[in-house]
Amino acid sequence: MKTANLLKHAMGMITLLFAVNLSSCQSELEPQQFAQTPVASAHLASRATDGELPFLQGADLSYINELQDGGVSYYKDGNTVDPFHLIKEYGGNLVRLRLWHNPTWTNYSTLADVKRSISRAKQEGLNVLLDFHYSDTWTDPQQNIVPEAWRPVVKYSDILADSVYNYTYQTLTHLMNTNLLPELVQIGNETNNSIMVADNEDLEPTNYVRNTKLFNAGLQAVADFNWNNGKNIKTILHVAMNPNDALFWVANHKKYGLKSFDMLGVSYYPQWQDYTPAQLGEFASNLYNTYGVRLFVAETG
Repeated sequence: MKTANLLKHAMGMITLLFAVNLSSCQSELEPQQFAQTPVASAHLASRATDGELPFLQGADLSYINELQDGGVSYYKDGNTVDPFHLIKEYGGNLVRLRLWHNPTWTNYSTLADVKRSISRAKQEGLNVLLDFHYSDTWTDPQQNIVPEAWRPVVKYSDILADSVYNYTYQTLTHLMNTNLLPELVQIGNETNNSIMVADNEDLEPTNYVRNTKLFNAGLQAVADFNWNNGKNIKTILHVAMNPNDALFWVANHKKYGLKSFDMLGVSYYPQWQDYTPAQLGEFASNLYNTYGVRLFVAETG
């Protein structure tokens, strides 16, 4: 039997921090089984129904099901403990979960696995951030491969954007219908360069026009879902950049019509990145003053 200690700092998990309050701004289905029926896109502003979200802090628990299925146990003070409960016990209120489109190489981070994790989080009264990778595997600055199901339309950005929209909207609809709706949605993961490409050689130079169209499709899907269902899911875009580059990234996408979003997530690993927590705070202020967007530390360690 493998064992792992889970103490206050939840070793091995990615800590999530958010430093300011947010104003209100059946059968198992895999995503590729959703009918590709267009949904009207008319509303960008979402209706506020749930007031404010609190200061958010927690961890990425995407690996927990896989670890526990493999025999890992978590302990506190010599007693077995549920990791979701321990996050809540130490004051956490958020769990981040990654979602891959149709991974054929693993049984985890699928829609079925994510639903299992969301259920565990909600049993503890935790908020959920659903991290759409829009890929069948990891995405980060070095890789961002389009889902295999969408590869035939990868060169047709309008059709690809339609796929992003329908997949996002219908995933949220399915989660709502199973009482597993997340409170926050991340549109892409560490999207420094071009996204949803056929080959990683196409990551650079960044295609801001195409990126913006695809980001907007995901943002619009969440906005329309909120409007049509009286919800207030928050949206996050996510990069792994230093503050100056991140502001440049936002500015370049705004130039081509990037729609409103609630938070910019960053990956902040001090051992690899050469800016201080104080500079991160300055970045948070500049980001909000310039774009009205809050800063969210999506990954740190």
